[in-house]
Amino acid sequence: MRSIYLVWAVAFFSALGAVRRASACASCSCGDATLTTVGVEQPYKNRVRLALEERVDTHDMGERRALTLRSTLGVAWSPIDRLTLAASLPWIASWLVHPDAPTTPVSGLGDLEVTGRVVVWRSRRFAPEHLVWLIGGVKAPTGPRVMSEGGYPIPDDDQPGSGSWDPSLGLAYGWFGRGMTSVFLSTTGRGTTPNGRGYRRGAAWNGAAWVQVQPRPWFATSLGADVTWREHDTLKSGMPSPDSGGTFLRILPSLVFSPHSNVLLRVGAAIPIVQVMNGRQSEGPQLLVTLAWDVH
Repeated sequence: MRSIYLVWAVAFFSALGAVRRASACASCSCGDATLTTVGVEQPYKNRVRLALEERVDTHDMGERRALTLRSTLGVAWSPIDRLTLAASLPWIASWLVHPDAPTTPVSGLGDLEVTGRVVVWRSRRFAPEHLVWLIGGVKAPTGPRVMSEGGYPIPDDDQPGSGSWDPSLGLAYGWFGRGMTSVFLSTTGRGTTPNGRGYRRGAAWNGAAWVQVQPRPWFATSLGADVTWREHDTLKSGMPSPDSGGTFLRILPSLVFSPHSNVLLRVGAAIPIVQVMNGRQSEGPQLLVTLAWDVH
C-alpha cells in the first residue's frame, strides 16, 4: 500500500519539476489574488493545475463500519479563457470492520472522472468579480473488480469503482470581491447506470455554498455547507439495496495556505449535522487535505 502512495507522490513532484517555471504567477495571469481551491479556479488561456488530494471518512452500515482513505490525483487545463478541462483518478483503500468477523481490507484503483467547466457568463473578461459556470462530466469504469483475500469478489457496494458509466451535470456561481472575500454556490446532479453484474449505485444530487475570507495574501479561511441526496442502490433483481441512500447536511470548515505564489494547501473537514438515511447507516466526519500547484 505504501508503495502506491510513494509512486503517486514521485509522479506528482516529477511532473512539477518537468514543467518550466511560468513567467507570471497564476493570480497575476487571471487578475485576481483570491486563493481559489481546486475546482473553483478562474480560467485563463493555458492555465494548468496539478492536485493531490487525501480524504479520510467513515460510513456505518448496520453492524459494519467502513474506514476509507481516498487518494486522488487530478489535473486541470484551460485551453481558452472560458473552458477548463479536468480529470481525476482515485486510489481507494477501505477497511471493513465487523464485530463478529475479521477486518477486511479493500484497496484498488477507482473510477476516472473527466469534467468540463464552461464560463457561460462573467462580469468582464479580465479579473471578473462574477462568474457562472456550466459543468458537465462523466465517470468511467476504470476500477477493476477487487477480490477478497480468500479469492471471492468484494460486494458491489464496497468496490472501489462502481463499474458503470455515470454522467453528471451542474451549475456554479462565484463572486470574487476585491476586498479578498469570495462566495461560491453550486448545484450538481449525477445519474448512474447498472454495472456488468446488474448492480446500480444510486443517483445523487448535491448543493453547496460557502464564504471565504482572506485576511492575508497567503492565508484564507472558509465556512460553508452542503446537502446531498442519494437514491438507494438497486440490485440486479430491481429491488432496493438495504442500508443505502438518504439525505444529509454537512458543514464545511477549511483553512487555505499559499506557501508559494503558485502552491496551495487546503486543510478542511465535512461534518454531518443532519442525516435522514435509508435503513441502518450513517456518515461520519470527513477530513480533507489538498495540495495544488499552478504549473502555468
